[in-house]
Amino acid sequence: VSAGMYFTCGINSVGRTICWGKGTHGQTGVLFHDFVQVYAGEYHACGLDSSGSIHCWGGNGWGQSSPPEGDFIQVAAGTSQTCAIDSGGALHCWGWGPQLNHPVGVFTQLSCGYSNSCALDEDSALHCWGAYDDEGQISDAPTTGAFVSLSTGTAHSCAVDVGGDLHCWGRDDMGQVSDAP
Repeated sequence: VSAGMYFTCGINSVGRTICWGKGTHGQTGVLFHDFVQVYAGEYHACGLDSSGSIHCWGGNGWGQSSPPEGDFIQVAAGTSQTCAIDSGGALHCWGWGPQLNHPVGVFTQLSCGYSNSCALDEDSALHCWGAYDDEGQISDAPTTGAFVSLSTGTAHSCAVDVGGDLHCWGRDDMGQVSDAP
């Protein structure tokens, strides 16, 4: 299951992808395609099928719903950007501007937010990039340590390190960083 701006998508018990909520950009409904992964962004969503192809639907004002062809293992949708990891571990991003300037290397996990994205590389190191860093959503990311999972929100992110400790950074106007357990 993945929650977007005003909608949510999930894969049901028979493998069918369903998206519900506000669908003013065509991002909701029952999709007649089976996905192994689905990720909802602001006004668009993308699914990864069992052959490694990415399919996107909904808003496409910045090209964020126009994925490249290839063999992918993960996809993540943000606001005006979408990123994916290919079968060799390389990052690919499409959509709007500065979010497309991603790091180079071999990656195992990624998450896209409003104007920034983060990924874990093959050594479990954290990398963040994007259009804005006005609230520390990029520059305050941990620069040392090994991580096992991450999630990127509107202007903040959190990651769990190999010891099980939670690290959050970025915007903290609602306690999304300082109130983390």
